[in-house]
This record gives sequence, structure tokens and C-alpha cells, in this order.
Amino acid sequence: MTLAAKLKGLPYKWRQMALGCTIFSFIYITFYYALQKYEYIEPTIEPTREEFYFTTNIPPSSLPETLTMTQRTYGYDNFKSRLPRIQTHFGSESATEKKIREERASAVKKAFMHGWTGYKTHALGHDELKPLTEEPHNPFGGMGATLVDSLSTMIIMELHDEFDQVIAEVEKINFYVDKELSVFETTIRYLG
Repeated sequence: MTLAAKLKGLPYKWRQMALGCTIFSFIYITFYYALQKYEYIEPTIEPTREEFYFTTNIPPSSLPETLTMTQRTYGYDNFKSRLPRIQTHFGSESATEKKIREERASAVKKAFMHGWTGYKTHALGHDELKPLTEEPHNPFGGMGATLVDSLSTMIIMELHDEFDQVIAEVEKINFYVDKELSVFETTIRYLG
């Protein structure tokens, strides 16, 4: 005998009472857990230079305010991996193939620079640029998502001057925000 057949055997009032109790229990449990008060935790304070450098043996007073890089230390040509190579070994290309490849690379770089110049002019430091209104937009917490996403593209396209100009903006990203943001986007863009 199925459950439906067993329930049909019960008087109508008992079925209505069982259904009402089930609905009441579901609503009560849902609102009980949804309306619980959570303990408020004060936001953390940014660490001082002394706290930030406590693991080093260098006294904070002798540390420079900003570190100056004497040579470029980023980019794929400065990366040595212990993993085996998985990309194919490209053979030599003809002059025609090289010309086509360079024209395509130039077109892609030109398209990137068009978008990047608009972002840099109208929305640098914000998440996005609305292209029609030329206004900044911050759907990801206002921490410069386009800026962070563009850094690796600049390195791959060998736009080192552009990279060096905007790397100071990355240092301004503040993770001590007190507003709504996407944990997923923050993790993949900034922490990843």
C-alpha cells in the first residue's frame, strides 16, 4: 500500500491537520534560523609597519617607505618552472606566416589598447567602465576588477610601460571594505 493510499484512508480533518502542522513547522523553522541575531564583529584595523614586518629581523625604521625595483622581475621570460613543458614546440615559420602572425597580434593589441585607454581615462580604479555613458561602475566591490584582470594581459602582450604605470594602482586596493561584494569574484580576481 502506497503512502498516498494510506493518507486517503485517513479522515479529511486529520489530513488537513497533518498538512497544516507540516506547513507550520516548515515556516517556524525557516524563520527561526533566518531571524537569529548574529554577533557583531568589529572590522580589523590595518596592521602598522611594526606589526606587518614582525617576522623579519629588520627593524621597521630601516625599511624604505616604498620598494624600488631596479629591473623588471615579472613576465614569462623570468619564470622558470620545474613542471614538464606541455605546449607544443613550434617549428620555424616562413616570412609570410610571420607577417600574418604579427599583423594579427598587432590587431589584437590595438583592440586591447582601445578598451584599456577608455578604462584608464574614465574609470581607473573602478571595476568597470560603462562604454556608452563613459561612467565607472562597481559591481564587484569597487576594487578595480578590470585593472587586476588586465595586468596579466599587459605582460603577455609585452606592454611593460603600461604595466609599470598602473602597478601603483594595485597597491591602493583595500581589502578592508565595509560593503557588499562577491566572495567568488574577489577570490578569483584578487586573491587568485
